Amino acid sequence: MKKVLILLLFISFISFGQNESKYPKGYQNVNDISQLEGHWNYNDDTIKIDTKKKTIQINDGMLMHLTTGEVQEYEQFYIFGRIGSPNGTPIFRSRVRLSPDKKMMHLDRVDGNQSNVYKKVL
Repeated sequence: MKKVLILLLFISFISFGQNESKYPKGYQNVNDISQLEGHWNYNDDTIKIDTKKKTIQINDGMLMHLTTGEVQEYEQFYIFGRIGSPNGTPIFRSRVRLSPDKKMMHLDRVDGNQSNVYKKVL
């Protein structure tokens, strides 16, 4: 019985941790990858996302293949920058949400433990 209780507590802890993130309050889940189209700035960093070509580029770095994923039970949308091909190794992995006006993008990097809000370049 003790093992079952510990297992349930562990599962509850993991589920709670998945729902809690570093997202600013009021930010919303991405409904479609096209919402991320364009250039986004944070300080001196620029992320360039081309959803038609399915590419992502950070500053003037390597052009990566853009893929997405979604964990609906946690309302989390992920983007991946992969090298070589759309099935290549992901070197950029991030949860992403948008401000209600879609002018700010919050990236919660799961590959580098960084959390930043990028502003859309108009």
